[in-house]
Amino acid sequence: MINNSKLLRFLVRSPLPLFVFIIMPAALVLSIALHVPLPFRITQRMLLFNNCVLLLFIAARLLHYLSGLRQAIRYGEVAHPSSAALAPARPAAQIRDDMKKEGFSWNADGSYAEKRDRGYLGTVLIYGGIFLLLFIGTWENLSQFSGTLLHGVGIPADLTKRNSYYPLSRGILASISGLPKLEVTKQIFASSTYNRGASEITLWPGNGNKPIRTTLVGSGDPYQYKGYDIFLAKQLVDVGFSLKSRSNRNKLLFSDSIKLSPLWKKEGDYSMYGTFKTPAGDEGEAFYNPDRKVFRFTVAREGKNVLDTEYVLYQYREKEVGDFVMSITAMGNWSEIHVVRRRHMDMLWVGGIIALLGLIMRIAIRPQRVWLEETPEGCRVWGLGKDAERRLMV
Repeated sequence: MINNSKLLRFLVRSPLPLFVFIIMPAALVLSIALHVPLPFRITQRMLLFNNCVLLLFIAARLLHYLSGLRQAIRYGEVAHPSSAALAPARPAAQIRDDMKKEGFSWNADGSYAEKRDRGYLGTVLIYGGIFLLLFIGTWENLSQFSGTLLHGVGIPADLTKRNSYYPLSRGILASISGLPKLEVTKQIFASSTYNRGASEITLWPGNGNKPIRTTLVGSGDPYQYKGYDIFLAKQLVDVGFSLKSRSNRNKLLFSDSIKLSPLWKKEGDYSMYGTFKTPAGDEGEAFYNPDRKVFRFTVAREGKNVLDTEYVLYQYREKEVGDFVMSITAMGNWSEIHVVRRRHMDMLWVGGIIALLGLIMRIAIRPQRVWLEETPEGCRVWGLGKDAERRLMV
């Protein structure tokens, strides 16, 4: 493989072009981690375009090196080492014959020779592994799907409908046409059996297929369905809470929903927790015990508690406590379920291992190359690699 073109050598051999594709991801990391301001906004489409062009660039290099596997001259004679040349006592013709017996192949004019080495295969493996990593990563990005649905016991949610999810992240090649309907049949709050709660669900595939019943455990293993993972993130309670002044019931201090999530560790008898803030700036907390159907509400004003009481669900229409009148106006139990397209992490590992093996081969096995220049006094030679240098010193 003879590469006399400087542009070709720069494109297929120099590491400098690869750094161009690192600029955008590095700038994004700096802007996020170190809050470095950027002159422009880096979007997901820009990163995807950057990766696609890099993928084509790596593919071109891979094809270039693959084409050289069967050739005798792989690296090319472009430039000899900058070290001082040797002036052996042998004539040039004898040097060529001796090196040929050692397995070296000469170019057409006899000015350059190299010996086939497995280190070249290491370079092929490096680019092959990187190509596999980039290809799988780019494909995963194009076909990614990650959707969250808040669903309670009742009517099944159609997982093929975009409005079933919020939020939703999907690639331009993502397709969810084969997903079933999902029905939550039972919600189990945090207990000694299920520390993060659980939801019993039924999947309705349609087309006459039998329904699939399973239990999703909070923070547990997902249920796998046709390349997708379906898992329960947590159980949520959404409660409508109203707080009025006792001296003036027309004065509404707070009226909004409070979202309670499972606690990692129970607070007394309470396993769920949420916060709220009144328009006046008072800080509020809400605790919930699903087993006893009991809430605990606290309100702090300027660091001092002005309300701390329990509220038994369905026992009161309104409850008067101190200077306040409180009531629960609505309540919903939700299962936060995520539907995520499964990533091919095993293939990413394979690509990384291939590239690492190639790097080890390339470092351990160095090229064996010889440059020869005939002079009126005889010849000068340069050697690169232990085998070449040893033979030239004879």
